[in-house]
Amino acid sequence: MLHSPKTDALTRGSTAKSTQGPTRLLLIEKDSRQAYLIREQLMARADFSFEIREENSLEGGLHWLGQENYDVVLLDLSLTQPLQNQAIAQVLEHISEAALVVLSELDTVPQAMEALSQGAVDYLVKPQLDSRLLARTIRYALGINRLRWALRESEERYALVAEATNDGLWDWDLRTDEMRFSSRWCQMLGYTQSELSTQPSEWFDRIHPDDRQAVLEAIDTHLQGGTTHFKKEYRIRHRDGNYRWMLGRGLALSSHQGSPYRMAGSQTDITERKLTEARLLYEALHDTLTGLPNRTLFMERLEHSIKEANKQGKHDFAVLFLDLDRFKNINDSLGHLIGDQLLTKIARRLENCIAPLDTVTRLGSNELTDLFHDMHYFAPLDTISRFGGDEFAILLHNVTETKHATVVAERILESLEQPFQVQEHEVFSSASIGIAFSSPIYTRPEEMLRDADTAMYRAKAQGRARYEIFDAAMHARAMAIWCLETDLRRALERQEFRIHYQPIVSLTTGKLAGFEALVRWQHPERGLLHPKEFLDLAEETGLIASIDRWTIRTGALQLKLWQTLRPQSPPLFLSVNLSGAILGQPDLVEYIAMVLEESELDPQTLKLEITENVVRENVINIARTLAALRSLKVQLCIDDFGTGYSSLSSLHYYPIDTLKIDGSFVKEMTAEGGNTEIVRTIVTLAHDLELNVIAEGIETPQQLAQLRELKCEFGQGSLFSQAIDHRSTRSLIVQDPSWA
Repeated sequence: MLHSPKTDALTRGSTAKSTQGPTRLLLIEKDSRQAYLIREQLMARADFSFEIREENSLEGGLHWLGQENYDVVLLDLSLTQPLQNQAIAQVLEHISEAALVVLSELDTVPQAMEALSQGAVDYLVKPQLDSRLLARTIRYALGINRLRWALRESEERYALVAEATNDGLWDWDLRTDEMRFSSRWCQMLGYTQSELSTQPSEWFDRIHPDDRQAVLEAIDTHLQGGTTHFKKEYRIRHRDGNYRWMLGRGLALSSHQGSPYRMAGSQTDITERKLTEARLLYEALHDTLTGLPNRTLFMERLEHSIKEANKQGKHDFAVLFLDLDRFKNINDSLGHLIGDQLLTKIARRLENCIAPLDTVTRLGSNELTDLFHDMHYFAPLDTISRFGGDEFAILLHNVTETKHATVVAERILESLEQPFQVQEHEVFSSASIGIAFSSPIYTRPEEMLRDADTAMYRAKAQGRARYEIFDAAMHARAMAIWCLETDLRRALERQEFRIHYQPIVSLTTGKLAGFEALVRWQHPERGLLHPKEFLDLAEETGLIASIDRWTIRTGALQLKLWQTLRPQSPPLFLSVNLSGAILGQPDLVEYIAMVLEESELDPQTLKLEITENVVRENVINIARTLAALRSLKVQLCIDDFGTGYSSLSSLHYYPIDTLKIDGSFVKEMTAEGGNTEIVRTIVTLAHDLELNVIAEGIETPQQLAQLRELKCEFGQGSLFSQAIDHRSTRSLIVQDPSWA
C-alpha cells in the first residue's frame, strides 16, 4: 500500500513544500508492527517529507521495483532467511537510481559488513531505531547515491572526451630524443605550442616530484618489453602553479632488431574524477558532523604507528581516549541539534589543544588533489578523531616523556572549562580522559585503545573532569571484570542465582502483604554477591534480560506455593524488577503470559516494577509495552520514584497501579519536617491519581509513624526485615508476624 503525505496524514513527514518533492521510500518489512513503528518514526520528523510504500514480502517488493522508481529501499533481512545474499542481489538488480538500506534484528559486524560489501549503503539494527537515526540514514543514503552517480557520470563524460580526441597527444622520437606535443596537450597545461620546446623535460620536469620516478620507470619498463603498453596516473604542474591529475598512455614502435625508435601516446585530464574519488574517500574516513578523522582512519594510523615503533624500537607516542561527561543530559534537555552543534565546537577546541601544524587538514578545494595522494600517507602527525557519539581519541607523536601527554590532557580539561555559546544557550561541558603510552607489549591498535579506554573509565569513577594514566593495576582490575563477566555468562546454566525476598508490609493492618524479589549470585569462589556487584556488568553484557526472565518465573512459582501454604485475603503479592533490556524485547508480554499460565498465579498478585529512569528513556515504546502488560491484569509499579526528576503529572500517561517512593526520601524524614513534605506531596498526588504507594527504606518507628499518618499503604525496610532466603521467608509466612 502506498502512503503519501498528500493523501495519508499518518505518514506526513513534513507540511513544508519541497522543490524536489518528497522522498520516495519502499519498505519491504514482514512485521506489520515494525513497519508501523518505522512510519511513525518518520512521521515524527517535521523536517522530512516522504512517500512510502509498504510490502510484507520480497516478491511484492520486487514487483513494485519493476513498476515504479524509488529513492531509498528499506529491506528487512528476516524476510530472506536463509538466502539473504541472493535477496540483496535481487533488489539491487531491480533498482536503477535507488539506495538500499538493510534492516536487521541482529547487531552483528559480519552480517553488516557482508550487506555493505554487496552494495547496501547502510545497515540498521531495528531495536536501536529512532526517528532521528532513521531520517539521518535516509539522507545519508540519498547523499551517497548522488555521489555514486556523480562519479559514474564523470567517468562516462571523460570516456566521451577521449573518444572525441580531446586528449593531449604526444609523439617522442627516441632516436633524436625530441618530442612533439599537440596544441591540446599544451593547452591542458596553460601554454601554447610555441611556448614549449621539443625537449622531453617539458613533460617530465613538470610531473609532481612524488610521481616522476614512477612515470619514468613505467615508460622504461614498456620500452624494454616488460608491458604491452604504457599507462600511468600522475600529477603535472599547470602554468598557474597548481597540479592537475592526468592519465598518460602510450605505445612504442620497435625496429626489426627489436630496438624501440618511437613512442606516441595521449594525456587525459582526470582531475575531476580524482576530485570525486577524493571526496568519497574523505567522507569514508571522516566524521560528517565534525570533519575530524573517524574511527577507521584513526585505527589505520595507530596500527601504522605501532608497527613502525616495534620495527624501529622507538616507542614515542600515546593515545588519549576522551569521553564527555553527562553529555546525554544535554541531548535530553536541549535537544540533539544543540548537542550536535556542541560536538562541533568541542572538536574545534580539541584541535587547538594540540600542535597547530600537526592537526588533520579538513577538505578544501585547493588541497583535493594532494589530499587524495596523502590520504594513506602515514606521517607521524598528531590525529584527533571522533569515534562516534561523545567519544574522541587523540594520537600524539614525539612523546618522549609522560608530561608531554599529560600537558595536552590538562590543556584539554582547561579548555573545556570555558562555556560554549550554542545558539542562545550557554552550555558547559567536561571530559574524562584516559592515557595509554606506547610500549612493546602492544601489537594491535585495539589493545592500546582498550587500555586508554580502561583509564578513561577509571577517571570517570574518580569523579570525572580529570585524566588517568593506564597502569598494570588498571589492567588487573580489567582482567578481574573480564573473569567476572565470564563467570556471569555461565551462572545461569549452572543455576548459581538465588532470590532473596524482602517483606512488604501493609501499613494499615501491620500484616505481611507481599515481597520484593531481589536476585543474588552464589558465586562458586567469592560467595554470595549482591546486585551492586554484578548487575551493572549484566546490563553491559546484555545478560540482564535473561536474569530478569529467570527471576520472574522462579519468583512466580515460589509465590504460588506460599499462597497455597497460607491462603489469605488479599493474597500475598510479589514485586519483580524489570530492566530496560527486557522491556525492549518483543516477546516479553508472551513470556509473562506463559509464566502466569504455568504457575497458575492470579495475575493481580504479580507486581512488575520499572524504575523511573527506564520509563524516561523511551516514553512511547515503554508506554506501549506497559499497556500490553496491563492487559494481562498484572500490577505495574514505578520504582525509585523521585530520583529521576520526573513530573507526577506525567504519571497518568502510564497504566500503573503503584508508586514506590525511593528510600533516600524516607531516610531524611524528620520530626522537624525534613523530607516529610516531599513525601506528603508524592503520596497526596499519587492518591489523586488513584495509585497505591509503597515506601522503601523504613528503618525507624518514627518513620513508620509518619508514613502511617500520611496514609501510605505499604512499606518495606530494615525495620521489618532485611531480604531473606526462601526458607526464612517460608518461616516468616508461617509465623504471621504483625507490625501494628
